[in-house]
Amino acid sequence: MKQERWNPAFFTVTTGMLLFLFFPSAVAEGVRSGLTLCVRVLIPSLFPVSVLTGCMIRMGVARLFSQRFFPWLGRFVGLSGAGMLPFLLGLLGGFPLGAQMLAELYQNGSLNRREALRAQVLCNNAGPAFLIGAVGSGIFGQPELGAALLVIQLLSAWTAGLLLRGPAGVPPKASKPPAEKSVPFSKAFFAALDASAKAMLRLTATVSFFSAVMACIASVLPLGQLSPPVQAGVTGFLELSGGTALLSGMERGTAFVLSAAMTAWGGLCVHAQALQAFSPAGLPSGKYVAAKLLQAGLSAALALIVLSFDRVPLLCAGLLLLGVSAISVFLRISVKIHWKSKKPVV
Repeated sequence: MKQERWNPAFFTVTTGMLLFLFFPSAVAEGVRSGLTLCVRVLIPSLFPVSVLTGCMIRMGVARLFSQRFFPWLGRFVGLSGAGMLPFLLGLLGGFPLGAQMLAELYQNGSLNRREALRAQVLCNNAGPAFLIGAVGSGIFGQPELGAALLVIQLLSAWTAGLLLRGPAGVPPKASKPPAEKSVPFSKAFFAALDASAKAMLRLTATVSFFSAVMACIASVLPLGQLSPPVQAGVTGFLELSGGTALLSGMERGTAFVLSAAMTAWGGLCVHAQALQAFSPAGLPSGKYVAAKLLQAGLSAALALIVLSFDRVPLLCAGLLLLGVSAISVFLRISVKIHWKSKKPVV
């Protein structure tokens, strides 16, 4: 008989079960903390936007965007106009709406598999309500720092999309729009309402579970004895909101760089929510996780650049955005000339 291979997933689940049995009070407190976070912050900010984006998809907005809006913008990263929707609307709504929207667009035929895999790279980001309100105003007491984080996240996601778009030199083919007709608003609204309610239930369950895991880890490991930056980084790697909460009172420069990296990464809790959307659609997660790690590193580097212009962080971030945009336009013109001439651009 062949010896069975060691299964790390089985080991992890068994360890988690033992932790939950040995620290029931910590588990209960973690679940209560996760439920409170969902009821007070996450569901009120995400649920209305989720319903509206679901309506937009079912009413044929993907076909409209694919044909009339943003097709030129998506060409930089190998996406059609419809492929840019998860990035743009997800950036406005925050985690995990971009991932949910991408899965729906792929399942209803608005995106082919190749384009859906490319859109995974930049679809899931924190929204302005969290970055400007919770982090900028709540942690730093300066909304402009939250706005700078928003620009940094936009730049890092866009750069990750450029770096991971795959072979260049071939114009991206737009995905074929779905053949079915647009759904009337009345039908689209209730379908979106049901889907969003299920998504919020999954969100609540995921956040509560990871809060319980974090509470158990804090009971076993001496996290309180670690330096504040390390403690915030470890916590933020697992769960974003808990990690950013630990940035309060920390030296501002260190806290700013850590917040940029953590919000770009998102945390394992956010990734679990994204995988809940990707898995039923049959989309793999390897490239998505690699892109989030790359985005976290890029965001930390951009935050260090912004810190060198300490007095005008938002202006500096805006200038970075203009610079990257100019480079992107240059690349777009160069590639277009290459397509027409079929000769290398020297």
